[in-house]
Amino acid sequence: MRSITLVLAVAGTLLLSGTSAFAAPTPRSNWIKYTTTAFAVDETAEQARRGPSNTTYGTDANDVLRKSAANDYDYISPAECGTKDEADDLGGWIKNRFAWCKRDYKTLSEAKACDPQRPDVCVIQGTLTTTFTLIGYGEHTQDPDRPSKTDRYMSFTFFVTSMVAHGVFQANSEANYRLSMGCYTNNSPDCTAPSANGALKTVPQWQTDKNAKVEFISPGKTPEKQNGDQFTHGEVVVFSRGEVPGYPGAQQAEHPATSIRFDSSWYNGKAKRGSIFYVPDPPGEAKPHPYLKFSKASDSGYKQVADHLDQALNRATETMPPFSDKQLPGKSIKNPLHRLVQSYDEQSKKRVKDNRYYAKSLGCNPYFKDWNKEIDYPPEYPQGRPKNECDEYPFASTYEGAARFKYDKDGEKFKGMFSAKPVHWRHNGAAGNVLLAWYNWDRIAQGDAYFIKVE
Repeated sequence: MRSITLVLAVAGTLLLSGTSAFAAPTPRSNWIKYTTTAFAVDETAEQARRGPSNTTYGTDANDVLRKSAANDYDYISPAECGTKDEADDLGGWIKNRFAWCKRDYKTLSEAKACDPQRPDVCVIQGTLTTTFTLIGYGEHTQDPDRPSKTDRYMSFTFFVTSMVAHGVFQANSEANYRLSMGCYTNNSPDCTAPSANGALKTVPQWQTDKNAKVEFISPGKTPEKQNGDQFTHGEVVVFSRGEVPGYPGAQQAEHPATSIRFDSSWYNGKAKRGSIFYVPDPPGEAKPHPYLKFSKASDSGYKQVADHLDQALNRATETMPPFSDKQLPGKSIKNPLHRLVQSYDEQSKKRVKDNRYYAKSLGCNPYFKDWNKEIDYPPEYPQGRPKNECDEYPFASTYEGAARFKYDKDGEKFKGMFSAKPVHWRHNGAAGNVLLAWYNWDRIAQGDAYFIKVE
């Protein structure tokens, strides 16, 4: 392998690359001049996918309705990213499905002059060392905020935290640095940044105006049932380039950032279009692994359901119907639940209906005598209604529900592998409302994996 000698001429003395002293080099008008830029850490796209910290994150069931109503994305601030150790990890830090950041990207741009007769002899005539943070923002794309009725959006902001120039990068007021991004999908028009893609600024401009924005747009069709979810999965990367006038042919450096997903889920009651951070995980589930946390507090509004969930997840053998060595899914991402959207298609509609039917016929009816005979007379039902409803776990809105034995291959082994218990209709309704609101808020799509916690 041929080695390249990088030297710096300073007052007649040759200095090794990396010294901070610079002076005008000995005139070499026939030498080839150019600039290069490289990232300090060479990270592959695979490392970025495997690297994100915070592989699980939870949403508090007591807070999900408020978050949805207030559009409280819980984004990451520059200060928070700056103090979070995980933000320096390979692949960055995914705080939740809408918030990602990576701290301390570092690039070195070098202005060089190389002897055309001896290409391995070069003189470094200037350097630019840049450190920056990148923060990403997913969103629920809502019509009042966006002109398009079909596009999906995701944005990023660069925050330059340090820029140190030496030599010609410092002496030439037109020396510049560019930060931008790219989005790679299986179909290139599916994710572009046509109007806002970073910035090209001179070094003095960057030192006073340290931020730059990127907005990716993913075109889609009208969010309708016949068009499906319209998923677009993308790998986003960072581009950087330093350049000095008189040093043509500047080379651009590329570095992987993270993975994203756009969708047009027509059944989402919060917003039919949106974008999230969605990093494919080798076992087949995506990071960050979402979970919904229920509370057993007496004022939660759904305490009876929370108590049932706690029993089903932690003491499954106590639940009905009886099942030897009963272990129910959904306690961790290693054995998750998968969302089943009732309105997705006819098969999904039938399966949800069957989940509810078998929860009653195989669970509540045979093991809780007269569970639905007591009548309640609340103001909204002056004619009366049954006090209890049959609560089931896994939820009817999952593929793991009570009817799993009717649909899965080798399904008979799942017969009775669920828990059913009568609970007050208000508690059941409150828990159902929370679950649906969370599905919508965290954009849990058909087939997406998640798990449950109870505290």
